[in-house]
Amino acid sequence: MLKILLLAPFHANLPGAQTEAHWLSKLSGVTVLPPSVTESDIQDALHRDTYDVLWVASHGSESGVLLSRGQYLDLDGLAQYVRSGGVQAVYLGTCDSEDIALKLHDATNADVVAWIGQVEDGAAARRSILFARELVRHGDFRKAFDATHGTRTDKAIYVPSHRKKLPLGAGETPMADEELRERVDDHGERLVRVETRTDTLRALWFGKSQERVPAWVIFVAAVLGFLLVMGLLMWLATGGINGFR
Repeated sequence: MLKILLLAPFHANLPGAQTEAHWLSKLSGVTVLPPSVTESDIQDALHRDTYDVLWVASHGSESGVLLSRGQYLDLDGLAQYVRSGGVQAVYLGTCDSEDIALKLHDATNADVVAWIGQVEDGAAARRSILFARELVRHGDFRKAFDATHGTRTDKAIYVPSHRKKLPLGAGETPMADEELRERVDDHGERLVRVETRTDTLRALWFGKSQERVPAWVIFVAAVLGFLLVMGLLMWLATGGINGFR
């Protein structure tokens, strides 16, 4: 069975990371560390077991990833845990992770999926859940990447780029229970439908529709947009932002 160690420390402006952790926790073989995760929790988990995948959903940068209580896990720490845990693949659901992904692969020879630049929390969660669905479906880290990111321009990279396949868990999928498999598939399909509707709305707003928009619709949209902006400014002032990773 494929085994995943998931780090999703709680950050108030990353609710999507907690949603991501919730859905991955439904998969067999996934160990989710507590939202208050620190390095001692990681050490305890690796002392008890080994894992195929280390999965991170948090804030990140070129230097490392942010745990809870202000702890920062740098490249050396990540590399140490990858080696000691027998990890073959790392999923970095964090911003600005290209540089650390390249260095982490060089230090450990583990395959790494990472984001280039900034990524909005909700978008990262949606894409990560779909990646998990494909990993369940194929049992192959590279195939999951190609199915989720390969035809999109969402600034995700796979290191090393020449890798064609990386089967994990002795060819078994991490979900033995067919009901759970169907649940994850269903959630993934709903996410795809939401993204399709978003693309349609975006096309309409940016003038790709050939139909003329009535003046009153434009006026109402402008008023609603003004109210939305004012509400957003008030929300930001109170710290309720859905942030970047």
